[in-house]
Amino acid sequence: MPIMLTRKDGPPTPFRNAEYIPFYYFIPKSILSRCGAELNAIPRNPQELFHNRAACEFVESDLFRLLIIDATAFMVWPYMGFGEYMEIYSGYDAMCKPLCQQLKLPQTAFDILMFFGNNPEYHTASDVVEIRRIKANLVSVNVDKLVCEGYLERREAPDDRRKTLLFCTEKAQDVIEKGRMIQSIFKDTLLDGTDEASKEIFFHMLHVMEENMDNILKGAK
Repeated sequence: MPIMLTRKDGPPTPFRNAEYIPFYYFIPKSILSRCGAELNAIPRNPQELFHNRAACEFVESDLFRLLIIDATAFMVWPYMGFGEYMEIYSGYDAMCKPLCQQLKLPQTAFDILMFFGNNPEYHTASDVVEIRRIKANLVSVNVDKLVCEGYLERREAPDDRRKTLLFCTEKAQDVIEKGRMIQSIFKDTLLDGTDEASKEIFFHMLHVMEENMDNILKGAK
């Protein structure tokens, strides 16, 4: 029988994501500390959780579900033979490094800001996780930083109080423009020496591979 939650504007309805709550209480604080302020704000006492409307609204969000999945995976990585940190060197990261150092922003925070700047149709942390393929705990921590630094602002979704929308601020516009210049230079440098026919084949292959990867991920769910 599902847990029912009393709503301010209607009758009780099933408590979304309630099945993930037990997992939350098994996650050590050492791992929770890497998962952002919102997840850490959930009361450690279950009785207090059910009387905290803000915490309940976060539990019902897609971001909570993704964070719990990521945190659980992080705990089992050592038993699967993976190290705690797995890093792939990127020439793009090297080109972004001077700007990130100037802004005192981690690369992941910069990537998230550029995602929202280049894709204004998306407004949630879950969009970053699902489309940009960045781990949910990293998205949460770095969104917190971008909000604190004044590059992103949170707004309540008008059609769903449980959903938080993210918008780039005026302060972010100069950073986004500089980021676009870096992206353009990186692309031109990467494709230097190739003709238009080769570029067309390359981008077609990228598109096909992206569709194939999406199909693989859908089949794994």
